[in-house]
Amino acid sequence: MIKLVFPFDPVAQVRTRATNRKGKIVVYDPENTAIYKRRINMVAMKHMLGKKPLEGPLSVKIRFYRPIQKKSY
Repeated sequence: MIKLVFPFDPVAQVRTRATNRKGKIVVYDPENTAIYKRRINMVAMKHMLGKKPLEGPLSVKIRFYRPIQKKSY
């Protein structure tokens, strides 16, 4: 079993954006989503450094622990 702990709050995945640059369509993630994905990647890469890539069917269990949100009304 592999256990990864990401010591930061989850960020909602927003829709990918597209724009036209010099006549070509460019698709990109909004900045906060891109930063979050890079942070997740860095933690996972650091954990798996020197280990063989996983193969075959995988089972994944994800748990999020967050403080209770304050009332917004």
